[in-house]
Amino acid sequence: MICQSFYTKVEMVDEMKTIAPKFKEKGEQIKVQFMKNIQQESPELLNIFYRYLQSTGQLQLSLVDVIYSGTMQIERMDKLVPKIMQIAHKHRSLGILPEYYPIIKKHLLSSIRKVAAGRVTKEQLNMIQLTYNRVADVLMQVEEDLYKEVETDSGWRFFKPFRIVKKQVENELEMSLYVVPIDGKLKSIEGVGQYVTARLKVPDDIYYMNHQYAVAVEPKLRGYVLSICRGPGYYTNDRVTHYIFDELIEGDLLEVSAPAGVVTC
Repeated sequence: MICQSFYTKVEMVDEMKTIAPKFKEKGEQIKVQFMKNIQQESPELLNIFYRYLQSTGQLQLSLVDVIYSGTMQIERMDKLVPKIMQIAHKHRSLGILPEYYPIIKKHLLSSIRKVAAGRVTKEQLNMIQLTYNRVADVLMQVEEDLYKEVETDSGWRFFKPFRIVKKQVENELEMSLYVVPIDGKLKSIEGVGQYVTARLKVPDDIYYMNHQYAVAVEPKLRGYVLSICRGPGYYTNDRVTHYIFDELIEGDLLEVSAPAGVVTC
């Protein structure tokens, strides 16, 4: 069960609580180092993480964040269930595979050792690794269930091409993008709160960049309408949205994942 506490020994709980403040103090530095490790040693993962390297401001790495949260709430891991489910849906939308988890763990532990040198013991690192292993096991199980579920009702596992049939620009910052599947098969949406991942390669870049957008079904077209919004500073921190707004035209193809997210009615 996801809700079951990962640790039972009092001394382990107490020890984990001593690690949490160190994460809080060095968390952003660890995430920056983590991204440097990915870029230098595991470039295949840049097809997932490349957009973060193009961003400014705080890095939003959900899996890393939930490991931090796990160390800070070690006695109440059940509180992480909603976050874990959100991450699983996001990972399914991005096409995260089980073989990515050992690579991410290696770079996470390496980043902690480098940034928090002398402040985290070998035993504490082993406990962090245990937390990671348990969270990753749950995520892989849930994500595989989500992959199988999404393949029903005309769904698909990763990405497939859609054709842009209409760009309805509302204003400088908002646009409705109407897309239809090339194969004619469309996964239904039964409520609100879902999103899809759109991915593309910008000319002169070798890696995919991706972005998640709110989605609704457009019955007349047998397609989707994506809500594309860009905010202040979009020229530097969201190249995907910028490219869709200013470069893609009606008739172009865009790779899209099946709808993800917890549906609310």
